[in-house]
Amino acid sequence: MAALLSNTMSNTEEIVVLINECRKMGIDVLPPDVNRSDKTFVVEGDSIRFGLCAIKNVGQAAVESIVEARKEHGRFEDVYGLCEHIDLRLVNKRVLESLIQAGACDSLEGHRAQLMEVLDTVIEGAQTRQNDREKGQTSLFDLDGMGAGANLEVHKPVLPLVARWPASQELGLEKELLGFYVTGHPLKEYEEDIRAFTTAEMRRLDHANGRQDTVVVGGIVTEIKPIVDRNGKTMAFVTLEDFTGSGEVLVFSEPYALHRELVTIDSLVLVHGHLSKKEEDNKVIASEIISLTDARDRLARSVVVTMEHEQVADENLVSIKHVLETYPGNCDVVLEVTTADQSEIGVRAGSDFRVRPSDELLKTLRESIDAKRVRLAGAPVHSGESGWKPVEMNGRKRNGRGRWNGNGK
Repeated sequence: MAALLSNTMSNTEEIVVLINECRKMGIDVLPPDVNRSDKTFVVEGDSIRFGLCAIKNVGQAAVESIVEARKEHGRFEDVYGLCEHIDLRLVNKRVLESLIQAGACDSLEGHRAQLMEVLDTVIEGAQTRQNDREKGQTSLFDLDGMGAGANLEVHKPVLPLVARWPASQELGLEKELLGFYVTGHPLKEYEEDIRAFTTAEMRRLDHANGRQDTVVVGGIVTEIKPIVDRNGKTMAFVTLEDFTGSGEVLVFSEPYALHRELVTIDSLVLVHGHLSKKEEDNKVIASEIISLTDARDRLARSVVVTMEHEQVADENLVSIKHVLETYPGNCDVVLEVTTADQSEIGVRAGSDFRVRPSDELLKTLRESIDAKRVRLAGAPVHSGESGWKPVEMNGRKRNGRGRWNGNGK
């Protein structure tokens, strides 16, 4: 997988797809790091380390200078040591800014805002010393036998006391320089809900069956292009991004007026609508939009615990019962047991064991028994119990076909 990522470094869309596949396979893609990364993606333990050459504005010659300096002088402890040992003719200010903003300098002393604040001073001092060395000049400290390292300590300015950038700013700059999020994701908090309630992925809308399928997609709004329709009303083309990539959602004037407060940059939403394949690019025609913060209360219908048949023992069932009683609510609980022949048997717990589908419940269930999987589930989209209103298409109401499983079936 590291080789595939390296071969597609110039194609951000393909890297997004491959990194998402790594996530599904349980392979961590570690962020770029001046102390650990190479030019390309490399294997690091059971993970893959991001390649420095995949960062925007960072060229091969600059990376070679960083890697060579690291091999010669060892780990960089701070930005001063980094700038002292690299060739600043190859690694200029723009490159260093990109490395900091992409998170590649997070292993150095200080946070990103501090490193950016002090960068000009550090570069100026390091450049002066490098020029002096090239001219054969020697500092007073070198004459005393203290060496360049001691000289660096004396010239090393103190990191300024500036506030850390908000997480949204850090992630936004990462996205700008890497093409996607690596150290975090705005949707991470709602990953459970996106898995449970969406029926399609933005990068793979073309995998949905049929010409016009009812779908639910979720993500973060990254771009909005409002236009005025022939009736003088405002509609919008919205770019929605999920873990797989981004795609287009068309919000006509009526749903746009109804859900306008949610159609804003950085909003985290679920969109219910139908898939249009009339043009070359697939898009979702929105019918209804809800905030991801409201999704679980509105759409969750059950908590599903999947277990192997060997795990169905009295002690495990007692543990599950105790956990369920601790989180009472209105959501059903379903036990799915995988039999010896790999078929599944579903058993719905009684009404006395309905729960509140909180993150704490899901975490406690996963920790209390060695469950194969614990997940949220909604009703099929076409069901009247789904929590979604029927989609209107061509003057008639229509619901969808249930959950899309990601492989076109």
